[in-house]
Amino acid sequence: MTIADYATALVTGASSGIGADTVRALSARGLETWALARRPERLAELADETGCHTLAADVRDGAGLEAALEGLEIDVLVNSAGVGRGMEGLLSASAEDVAATTETNLGGTLQAIRALAPGMVARRRGHIVNIGSIMGLYPMSAAIYGATKGGIHMLGSTLRLELQGSGVRVSEVSPGRVQSEFFAANLKDPAGAEALNRQNPRWRSARAPWATTPWKPSDCCAGRRPYRSPPGMLVGNRCAASGARLWRPDRARP
Repeated sequence: MTIADYATALVTGASSGIGADTVRALSARGLETWALARRPERLAELADETGCHTLAADVRDGAGLEAALEGLEIDVLVNSAGVGRGMEGLLSASAEDVAATTETNLGGTLQAIRALAPGMVARRRGHIVNIGSIMGLYPMSAAIYGATKGGIHMLGSTLRLELQGSGVRVSEVSPGRVQSEFFAANLKDPAGAEALNRQNPRWRSARAPWATTPWKPSDCCAGRRPYRSPPGMLVGNRCAASGARLWRPDRARP
């Protein structure tokens, strides 16, 4: 199946970054798109721009999410909701950091799939796209975030087996670093977040330099791929997979 075979889509984490950009791309391709996030004011701005529907909900609240999605027939689910609390390291993270990152990145993805996938199976049509990370495939020193994204990778691999023969596809997008609000929102040192941005001068706003020519992260949903990846996966910015620290303020480039 191609994007033309689908009529509706829902994107979590749609208030900024990859999620918001994906809403723009899917809306532009003619899909009736729902944008789901916790910030209603951001969703309202996105709706004015794209004509999408909005749902203010928290993916960590399974019962609340299920109620918000009741009755929707969604063909394409893009699980983009994610945070990176505790990026500086597990040993310095708080209990709240651990809970927020695991419950949003992995738990929220599971809850959204649980709510919408049964309808896809019943209609024998659907595509689940999980936004992972290169940090879920290669070791870097951000244990909490890496563990949740590693879980997303295994979720996709095992869910494909569960849904085999159902008509529902499962894909994973594993980007490298993408210029967005992510670092400013999750790193505790604003100067460090800014220094990290300076290390990648070729970044574009709402674009991902996963190949030599920057392209939008939502291109995966439009059927465009920068280069070949394992089946069901789109891996980007492979040069970032060095096993080095994600960020060290004392080693940031000037």
